[in-house]
Amino acid sequence: MVEQGHRNPPRGHKNIDLAISSIKKLEVSVKECGQDAPAHTLSAARWLENAVVNKEIDEEDYEEFMEKIKLQTREFVDKCNCLGTRQDT
Repeated sequence: MVEQGHRNPPRGHKNIDLAISSIKKLEVSVKECGQDAPAHTLSAARWLENAVVNKEIDEEDYEEFMEKIKLQTREFVDKCNCLGTRQDT
């Protein structure tokens, strides 16, 4: 089940801290071709969006972090074969 809508971070945490933590987990997962990489991508993006909406970061920082997420996602697709290969017939 995919969670919808805005979610507040756990007590004592900021959205940006959770986004950075998810990005770090994503980097490790991509390095290891972990099957949880897509989940970390989604988590990082959602916490990052919450951070910009709540003005914890500005648009420039948001774009910088999103670029990291995009780069990791591209690397995962290019490097990891766990998604299977598509063969056109």
